[in-house]
Amino acid sequence: MKFRNYCIIVMGNMEGVKDDILNISETKAKYFDAKGILVATFTSVAEPAELKDFFNSNGRSFFLFDLGTDVSSYHLDNEILNIHLFGYLTDQGDKLKAMSEKLMDDLSASTKDKKIIKQQKPLSKVKSIPKIHYSEMSKNERDNLVNTIIDKYTEVGIEKISSSDKNILNKISELK
Repeated sequence: MKFRNYCIIVMGNMEGVKDDILNISETKAKYFDAKGILVATFTSVAEPAELKDFFNSNGRSFFLFDLGTDVSSYHLDNEILNIHLFGYLTDQGDKLKAMSEKLMDDLSASTKDKKIIKQQKPLSKVKSIPKIHYSEMSKNERDNLVNTIIDKYTEVGIEKISSSDKNILNKISELK
């Protein structure tokens, strides 16, 4: 298990793509967003095959690249864009190695202490959420959905609410 730097180019439907990247990224992702295309760089512990399955399950058209210096290269003539997307990669080797070692140490320590580790779903098993007709939901179901969304952001802060969750809250509030 090790952390890797990635670049993804997503084309077509952009709805919720930044939220998807946020969900799999261990660091703050960097974006370049244009009409119909998004380029993002991020760090994740997920393997390329897991990320492929994750983005495929969400119906995305994309190119995914491992940014390891031994397997890829990049250059943008626009220096500002180059620094924005790839500037953080300077001297990242030692930082990624330290992050990976800390993760392994934490896992080993938890196993030795017989603590239960909260296991996340593997990315390959994440499925896209079907479209919901909120008007067909009972008031209790809508209230539970609102509470679930609010609970999701209590730890990270409501200001980090995803655009898809904002849309859900807006649609539900229109029904009340």
